[in-house]
Amino acid sequence: MASPWNFLFHDWYMSGQADEEFAKDHLVKTALSLFASLGYDGTDNEMIANAAGVDRQEVAAAGGRTALYLGILETFYQAQSKMLDEAAAAFTPDEAGIRDLFDRMLDFYVDHLPQMALWQHRYLHDAADIADIDTRYRMPMLRKIADVFGTEALTPAGVQMLLNFVSWSLRGFLSEGVIRLEGPPLGPDTVEGQNLLRSYLHELASLVFSEDRLRDR
Repeated sequence: MASPWNFLFHDWYMSGQADEEFAKDHLVKTALSLFASLGYDGTDNEMIANAAGVDRQEVAAAGGRTALYLGILETFYQAQSKMLDEAAAAFTPDEAGIRDLFDRMLDFYVDHLPQMALWQHRYLHDAADIADIDTRYRMPMLRKIADVFGTEALTPAGVQMLLNFVSWSLRGFLSEGVIRLEGPPLGPDTVEGQNLLRSYLHELASLVFSEDRLRDR
């Protein structure tokens, strides 16, 4: 029969692990919030420590702002990869398939606005001293999206331009929302704004597979 001390030790050990994971998760979320608001260059270890309510030593023990930043990018990259793997498994080389892919991408990125804000800062040359970010994360992701399309649906040139149009649209929407002539913008966190962009992405899919477009291929 197991000793009651074994159960007490197990509970204490598991509780300690849970506390450690909670503290790490809190630190990462705090760093993400600061990076999204101020960029990597505008954030330092002391700011992360103060915002998280911990000592600077805890931030240093986690690798400092650089390790936290790269960890956030890596986690986001893995989440994107999973989303695109699921999209690829369900993809069909037709208008419905591209609409579904657009929907999955829009829903995913709307759910990850802080992470996308990191990339908005990056486009303005934030974290320029970390030179291989695009090589490690951005370009492989673009190639992965292109691979979902394959060559059945579009020509290589068509895939390239479609990727650019969708990228421009998503980046603009996630940072500014839908700008209106009257009234405030419809932000990326609004259902109305999301539905409006979604409807235009669906129209884009229809244009891609229009009879005239297919005749020109």
